Amino acid sequence: MQSVGVVGVALCVGVVVVMLALGFVIGTRIFGLDRELAILVSAGCAICGAAAVLALESALRSSTLKGAIAVSTVVVFGLLGMFAYPLLYGLGLMPFTPLQEGVYMGATLYEVANVVGAGNAISTEGANIALITKMIRVALLAPVLLVVPFLFDWADARRTESSGEKSGGAESKRVDSSLDSGRSVDSAAPKSRKKLYIPYFAIWFVVVICLHSYIDFPPALIDCVKFLSVLCLSMAMCALGLQVDYKQFLRSGGGAFWLAAVLFAIVSIGGFLAVYALSIIGFFA
Repeated sequence: MQSVGVVGVALCVGVVVVMLALGFVIGTRIFGLDRELAILVSAGCAICGAAAVLALESALRSSTLKGAIAVSTVVVFGLLGMFAYPLLYGLGLMPFTPLQEGVYMGATLYEVANVVGAGNAISTEGANIALITKMIRVALLAPVLLVVPFLFDWADARRTESSGEKSGGAESKRVDSSLDSGRSVDSAAPKSRKKLYIPYFAIWFVVVICLHSYIDFPPALIDCVKFLSVLCLSMAMCALGLQVDYKQFLRSGGGAFWLAAVLFAIVSIGGFLAVYALSIIGFFA
């Protein structure tokens, strides 16, 4: 963690925030995606791949089709980055030391598996730094799971209030005309706001991080939990696939793949420029 430092943490936070914001804006305004699909694709790029997509899909209570589309984009471009990064480094096209390359990989690659695979192709030092940097992004999943649903609910409430004010003006005119004609009008019942959904698994995620930071669990227990997590994630992916219609997937996924391609280019190039600039200043030396 000391090798990454505060600058590395700030870099990861910047990557997550910028990619979520850019992905949402580009997806909804340029590619015409609905906000849930746009944010799911963006989360897969910004945080930790398929795990982030599935977690945010649950938090937003989105459709399984949107989750499947977002996961597929993560798989495609995550694998592309995992093979491209070590290749470019091996060809001498990346002006980074193993430590700097590790920071770059951890800050921009999608899945933890992508980071481990690409990092080990560079060096042991690069793999360790890449994994540490990636874990910082993974830890940011918890606040994202709390903030994004809250912002969506807040936007829905604002939209409801705005439409209510507009319809209220028309209703008052109708009431006035009805009173003039001697007819009574029932008062409109107030609309109930959408209940805020709290993803409690995100809270447990933070609790486990805190416990693991201060308690040395037996390696056998950690290996067992890792196996169970992979098994559960695999079962979730299978269940996701069983609920998706292939034809509908093909019709709906085009814009999402274009968004994912744009985000992959942005995070790869932007991350490269950020790490390169920080290395010139003297960080990650």
